[in-house]
Amino acid sequence: MLINSVEPVSNLPQIFYVSFSDAAERRITNDLNAYFGISASDDGKTIVTAQRLFAKNISVFSGDNPNQANKISKESNIHSTAVFTPDGRIIYDAADNNRPHIWMMNADGSNPQQLTPNDSTDFQPLASPDGRFIFFISERTGDRKIWRMDIDGSNQQNLTPFEGIMFSHNLNPEKQTVFFDWNKNEKKVMGEVPLAGGEIREFSLFGNSLTAYSPDAEQVAYVFIDEKDKKRKVRVRPFESEEPVTVFDISPIEFLRWTADGKGLLYREIETDDESVSTVWLQTVSGGKPQPFLSVKPDMVFNVSQSKGGKQSAVVRGNLLTDAVMLSKIEPN
Repeated sequence: MLINSVEPVSNLPQIFYVSFSDAAERRITNDLNAYFGISASDDGKTIVTAQRLFAKNISVFSGDNPNQANKISKESNIHSTAVFTPDGRIIYDAADNNRPHIWMMNADGSNPQQLTPNDSTDFQPLASPDGRFIFFISERTGDRKIWRMDIDGSNQQNLTPFEGIMFSHNLNPEKQTVFFDWNKNEKKVMGEVPLAGGEIREFSLFGNSLTAYSPDAEQVAYVFIDEKDKKRKVRVRPFESEEPVTVFDISPIEFLRWTADGKGLLYREIETDDESVSTVWLQTVSGGKPQPFLSVKPDMVFNVSQSKGGKQSAVVRGNLLTDAVMLSKIEPN
């Protein structure tokens, strides 16, 4: 039997073969595309499926004028992330042969440099506040781990050589630690490890969905399901304490980020109409109704970040491309 199933690491639908005799599962596709629908020939040697790929770019705009956003990426192969370094450069992940790597370029798109090797899968970069290091997720050891390298790409090392999968990392500049979600022994927890490496600290997660930490790591915002009305909402509370708590009636999907000044949350609202996938909303943590921050219509928006001081914003945007793909079984010689 052929099935579409979401692969747990990439979170993308892939094609699998399942044996009727022992229910053994074998993965047929293995890349960063998503596959939907399957049709096989009578002899089972050929499969036709729909392959979907998001063509993503990076645009940068200054101040509060998103209409003047300039596309700075040369190719439409951005993976998921584009963030600023303290000195105003941009680090980002871009795919090559269906494998993402960490890159750096100037804010005008000039001087792009690949920082991680071609034979490893590396993504979601994050610069330290002092500009010395880049933290990122890598699969080069087999599982997703948190890695650190110097700002020029040198001295790459695994900060979390522990069992389990690590993801959704962030920094605590005050405590000089990096914290992350951690799938440990089939249980989801939060881990924290010093920026220089060392012993890991484990504690409970804030939520099982999007989580964002304020620039000073004093507050955390996360999506939760309100049990009363079964709606997605956002809770904001201190990082080290359960009170005070503020709840916002918003439903972020895809991303949730704090503004550079720590006074607001940037997010994409769960899809309600054609424009919702193109709009970034701003919810101030002091209260009030959310306001549109920018629109990239007719593109979709996948991520947004601000430079130090909030003078510039980087947006990952793009469109969905769909192709018909034929996969053929290769007979051994």
